Amino acid sequence: MKRIGSASIWLLLVFQMSAFARGVTPYLPLNLEPETEAPIERVLILAGKPIMRRPIAAATVLDALPKACAIDQVLCEQVGRYLARYTRTTSLTHLTIEGAGTQGADPVLPNRYGMRNRSDWDASLAGYIQPSDYLLINIGGVAYDGHQSFTGL
Repeated sequence: MKRIGSASIWLLLVFQMSAFARGVTPYLPLNLEPETEAPIERVLILAGKPIMRRPIAAATVLDALPKACAIDQVLCEQVGRYLARYTRTTSLTHLTIEGAGTQGADPVLPNRYGMRNRSDWDASLAGYIQPSDYLLINIGGVAYDGHQSFTGL
């Protein structure tokens, strides 16, 4: 077995400390409304930060805001209002309640957590708790006629 030298151990510790320097950040939802997603993408483009993967970290958008604000103040304020929900220690980031009058066939609806067509109502919510810079707990749930489940949404 090969032994690790003290220089290697110090190097590993330095990399570990830099990994914890920023802490954790919430991510923006994958399926944002187009009127919300387009301004966020524009902020990232104005800041020169390419959008290479999804989901987008809220910290990435916050870092891009100062450069975008220098170019488009109205856009900056709009995105800043949206991101405000991701900068607190606790927040409810999504809440939807829907009602429907249905009849006819009762197939399972796609991308709706097994909900059937004849369900008269459904609700979903998502939020997070961030008790420290290095711990983030995401909570969420979906409910409809005869079914409730916890999910990350």
